[in-house]
Amino acid sequence: MPLQWDGGFASGLANAGFAVRWASDLDEFACATFRHRLPEVRLIEKDVCDLSTESDRLTEVDVLTRRPEREEEAVRQIKNHFFARDSRALIRDNGVSRLWWLGKIAHEVSPDDPREFLKILLHRQDVRSALIERPAVSMNRRVLQAIFVVMREHWVNGGKLFKRETFRSWMVALNRRGGVVLLDALPQSALDRLLREEAANAIAENQ
Repeated sequence: MPLQWDGGFASGLANAGFAVRWASDLDEFACATFRHRLPEVRLIEKDVCDLSTESDRLTEVDVLTRRPEREEEAVRQIKNHFFARDSRALIRDNGVSRLWWLGKIAHEVSPDDPREFLKILLHRQDVRSALIERPAVSMNRRVLQAIFVVMREHWVNGGKLFKRETFRSWMVALNRRGGVVLLDALPQSALDRLLREEAANAIAENQ
């Protein structure tokens, strides 16, 4: 739901197929514009920081949006997330390309259940960054598939591997081993054993 906007963003969401349930703004002119554009949407005239799910009777929503406080910040966010400056930004910052890239990887790594891959991958921001933003891993489907198998095993058995420092330790260890051994050239059984051993070591180190 849009917070502190004059109706332009809410109109865009509505045109994209979203059902706009409610909105909030404190500026009287913005509120007047909003009511003109979207008279059917409930508008709460108060500061977003003062909103209450109980007293304001806010219905549950799937998406909550808010405009940046300064125009300069809005311009910076738009440039970062919709106009990639370089190849790295295509994956790291650009919203559309990142969604496409995640979907592509999900269907290649886990074609039978890409949703499960995304659920585990996106469980934590640092997990996604550690895997997807490392070309040596994300571009190597065989290694990434093997890593996902280990991740899924730990996911269903308590998720200790997904603690921030533990997962980072695992990635550092794999980078170190990959500097000595070409992981993609290992037999599948040896690759799986190496990944599981380093995962166990990372968990033990960070308990």
